[in-house]
Amino acid sequence: EFEVKVVGLLQYSSFKEMFNDFDIEILADKSMTKEELMNELEKFYPIEKQKQYNVLGIRVELNI
Repeated sequence: EFEVKVVGLLQYSSFKEMFNDFDIEILADKSMTKEELMNELEKFYPIEKQKQYNVLGIRVELNI
């Protein structure tokens, strides 16, 4: 269990757009490429739904 502080809400039109702003190390572990992660996420959030609802990134900081 841990506490975080939300320091930013980032809205994108797609995961692809969001992935342009971040290195893979921030998005997932180093065993996946951005393409692999995008393909996995699109199983749950198809491109049509991304366009309809957008993609929200939540930037957090760990409270120590």
